[in-house]
Amino acid sequence: MSTRTGRLALNLSLIPLAMAFIQIASGAVRAQPFRLGVFRDHETLVVFALILFIEVCTILVWRGEMRWTTRRILVTVCAVVICESPLMVRFQGNIEFLASLTLLSAWYLLRPTLWWGSGGNRTTLSIEFLRNDRRNLMSRDMARCSMAMGLVPLFAAVCILSYELAPLFVSGYSRSPWGFNLSNAIAALSVMLVWFAIWYGVVAWTLRTALVTAILAVCAIACLCIGFLGTLWVGPWSFYNLFQAMPFLGVAIWIAGTAWRWSKSSSTTPQSALDPDQVCCPACNYSLKGLKEVHCPECGWTSTVDQIVKLAFENAATG
Repeated sequence: MSTRTGRLALNLSLIPLAMAFIQIASGAVRAQPFRLGVFRDHETLVVFALILFIEVCTILVWRGEMRWTTRRILVTVCAVVICESPLMVRFQGNIEFLASLTLLSAWYLLRPTLWWGSGGNRTTLSIEFLRNDRRNLMSRDMARCSMAMGLVPLFAAVCILSYELAPLFVSGYSRSPWGFNLSNAIAALSVMLVWFAIWYGVVAWTLRTALVTAILAVCAIACLCIGFLGTLWVGPWSFYNLFQAMPFLGVAIWIAGTAWRWSKSSSTTPQSALDPDQVCCPACNYSLKGLKEVHCPECGWTSTVDQIVKLAFENAATG
C-alpha cells in the first residue's frame, strides 16, 4: 500500500470513529450537564465538537502530503469556522444542522482544489525546498477520493432538507413511516449523481463500461424504490428496518460496483510512467518532454534524473 493510499484509508476510518465520538460525547453531555452558551441543545454542541474533531484529524492525516502556505492556512481555518457558525445560531427546526452539513459537504468537495491545486503556487515555492520535498504533489485520483468524503455530509444534508421541505407540499409526510424512507432515497440519489460527476471525466468509457454502469444504476435505483414502496405495501412497521436499509444498500452497490468497473477500464499502468507526456514539473505542471536536462524553463525548478523518474512512476502507480 502506498503512502497516499494509507492516508486515504486513515481518512475513511474517521467515519466509524465519528460514530463512536457521537455516542461517547452524547452520553458525556447528558451525564454531566453544563451551560450550553450559544448552543441550542446538547445535540448541537455534540455536532459542533464532532465537526471540529473530524477537521483536526483530517488535517493531521494529510499534513505530510501538502505544503502549507499562508493562503491555505487562512482559507482552511475560515472554511472550518464558516461550517461551524450555523450551529451557534438558534433557528427553528433543524435549519442549523442543514446549513452546517451543506457548508461542510461543499468544503469537502472544494478542499482538494485548495490543498493540492497548482494555481498560484509557482511564485511562493522555494526551488531549493522542492529539490528534497514533494509535498505539493497529489495524484488526481487520490484528490478525487478525498473529495468523495463530502458525500457523507451531503447525504445527511439532503435528507434533512427533503424531510423539512416535503411537509409543505405533502400533508402528513413527517408523520408517515414512508416519509423518512423517501428522504433517504432522495439523499441516496443525490450522492449517486455527485459520485458520477466526480469520476466521469477520468473513466475510459467503452460500450461495456457504459453498459455495466447503466446496469449498476438500475440496480441501485431499484433498491431505492423497494425501500420506499415497501413501507407503503406491508404496513407501518412490518420489515420496516429492512426497507429503511435499502437506500443505503443501493448506494453501496453503486459506489462499489462503479469503483470496480471503472478501475478495470483505467489505462493507468506503471509503464505509462515512461511516457514523456507524464513527466511534468511538480511545481508548475509544465511538461518536461524533450528537455536535455531536468530543469523547468517555466519556473526554474531543477532536480536529478533518478528523482524525476521515481516521481513519474509514483504518479502512474497512484493515479
